[in-house]
Amino acid sequence: MKAMETKQRFFLRNARIQANAIGVIHSLALDDKNPVVVEIKPLTRTLAQNAK
Repeated sequence: MKAMETKQRFFLRNARIQANAIGVIHSLALDDKNPVVVEIKPLTRTLAQNAK
C-alpha cells in the first residue's frame, strides 16, 4: 500500500463539507501496520491569523 502523502483538513461549516470529510474517511484503506490518524479538534486560530 502506498502511504498517504498529503494532509487534508476539513473546516466543518456545512453539511456538504461534512459529507466530503466522511467520504474521505470511508475511502481510506485500513492497515494495522500503517494506520492513518484522524484528529478532530476545535479551531484554535483563524485562517487570517495563520496567514500572517
